[in-house]
Order: sequence, then structure tokens, then C-alpha cells
Amino acid sequence: MKKKAFLSIILLCVAPIVFATNGGDVISGMLENLVGLLQSKMARLSAVVAFIYVGYSTLYLGRMQKDRACAVVLGLGIIFSAGFIMEKLGYGV
Repeated sequence: MKKKAFLSIILLCVAPIVFATNGGDVISGMLENLVGLLQSKMARLSAVVAFIYVGYSTLYLGRMQKDRACAVVLGLGIIFSAGFIMEKLGYGV
């Protein structure tokens, strides 16, 4: 049941992105829109809130394990620096 719900949510999120293209390459348009979504102002604000939550719950409350906190911080760092990393590798995003 959970797989069906997850798949339906993914399809609902991806469908507007796919149909928003101008008739060009649908997959590259979808991926460009996804990158734009991940690097939008709202995504950056949610990352700031996530960093605040991780720092507060790990250091002050002691509720979060250190390895999970490091994984969250590393994941957010990779997501928001992916464009810079790919540019330095020579792929020019």
C-alpha cells in the first residue's frame, strides 16, 4: 500500500514538470525543471531550516544521533553544491 501511495505522489509531482516543456526533449526539460526546483529560493530556505533543526536537536537537545546529523548536512551540501561541482568537473551546468 505504501509503495502505491509513494508512486502516485511521485507521478503527481513529475507530471506537471513533464508537460511544461515546449515540445523539445521532454526528459532534459524535466531534469532542468527539477534542478531549478532544487535550487529555488524555497528549497534554500527549507535547507536553512533543516540545518537549524539538525544543529539544535543534535547539540542542544541531544535527540539526533551524530551520524544521522552528519548524513543530513553532507546530503544538503551535495544537493546545493552539485552545480558548482559539475562545473568544476567540466560539465558546465
